[in-house]
Amino acid sequence: MSLLTINMKLREKLLKIKESKKFKALFNDITPLEYLLICIPFIISFVSGKFVSPGYFMFAFLAISVIFLFGVLFLIGIRWRILFFVLLLTIGILIILVVGKPFEHWMESDRDEEIRNCIEAILNGNNPYKTITHLHLSPSKLPFTYFLYMPVYLITGGYTYYMHLIVLIIFCSVIFYKFIDTKNAYLIFPVIAFLIFSDFFILEAAMQSDMVTLQIVLCIFLLLVPDKVPEQQRYLKVLSIVPVEPEKINKKIIIFAILFGSLLASRTTFWLIGPIVIFYLLKIYGLKNTVLLGTIMIGCFLAWMLPFILMDIDYFFNVAPLAHNAKMAVWKDSSEFLFPGNIIADFIIKNFHYGEGNSVIITILIVIVSLSLGLIKLKNKFHLLVNISICFLIFLFFYLFIPSQLLRDYVSLLGVPFIFAFLYVDYEKNKEIIKETN
Repeated sequence: MSLLTINMKLREKLLKIKESKKFKALFNDITPLEYLLICIPFIISFVSGKFVSPGYFMFAFLAISVIFLFGVLFLIGIRWRILFFVLLLTIGILIILVVGKPFEHWMESDRDEEIRNCIEAILNGNNPYKTITHLHLSPSKLPFTYFLYMPVYLITGGYTYYMHLIVLIIFCSVIFYKFIDTKNAYLIFPVIAFLIFSDFFILEAAMQSDMVTLQIVLCIFLLLVPDKVPEQQRYLKVLSIVPVEPEKINKKIIIFAILFGSLLASRTTFWLIGPIVIFYLLKIYGLKNTVLLGTIMIGCFLAWMLPFILMDIDYFFNVAPLAHNAKMAVWKDSSEFLFPGNIIADFIIKNFHYGEGNSVIITILIVIVSLSLGLIKLKNKFHLLVNISICFLIFLFFYLFIPSQLLRDYVSLLGVPFIFAFLYVDYEKNKEIIKETN
């Protein structure tokens, strides 16, 4: 193929891109409502940040600067969506670079150190779960996490915190590309603003806990899983379980099964949403196809887990990582909960407290609530994301919602999918419903 032919084909592709709906949408103007919605999370963090955020004055100055800069740009007529996207993404990158300093331990966090220690152990052929951090703690993450971070570790010479930066760029870019030419495009920047300037994001940048793997999970939901559930077979006029006409399995959903199965081998918290995801797939692909997809997920999960389990079976289950994670499954005394949570906690602890069985009980509760919501209403990704948020809300209520840990980094498990769900709300349909009721 000659250079002239290649040049002609490239020109044709560029012309198609320029004429595409998405490309033209990049240069659409943001609206006044959009500007106000973008500023809200910066105002909230400016007010609340002094109670929880490290480096409060620096972030307060950043919040005021962003509101001022965006206001000036808007007033002088510079309103291109692509420009505001780049500015918001730059702010997120700066926060990670400033707060997520490598080899420093903000708020006595050792997660970055844990990842580096375990990657080094794997590369040297040793058991990563027998490493200890400077806080004298064993690793808590599951094996796939370390392989996920390994390319960044090797490329940067050990600066694993750059993984947070890379995934943030990918996550925000996927959201921007997916919704830029839709009727909900005006919600892209408010959602991104809520993510990158929320208190839990700032804590995540410092502590390197769940944000990376959670953003990857949401990305594969966004790109690989159908947005809507087809018509369902009805039982008792209320319950719906399987589709009338199941969708056929395609490459996208197989890739999703492989990736989600692998991500189940990254954090134990994702085990809680496994039944929700399976149930959503069941309502799209039917029983036979869902069994196949579930088998792929379990196969990938075991492929990552078994080599490390077999290194030392007793240590893996009774020391680290599973026993280390199980320490969270101890309910606090009801007096530590905020009102009215202390009343509920007091009732449950008095009547259902079984010591080491706490984690089993709370997991069963989450599964029952999630499946019940799924049976009654699970028609699209909005319902899926809200269901996931409710699942993590139950988890956080029992394990973290106490005064000293009210805004811990784990809150991202609830915050990110809940904020992300707003992109899937059909506001126009809701307006029509309101008009009809009036």
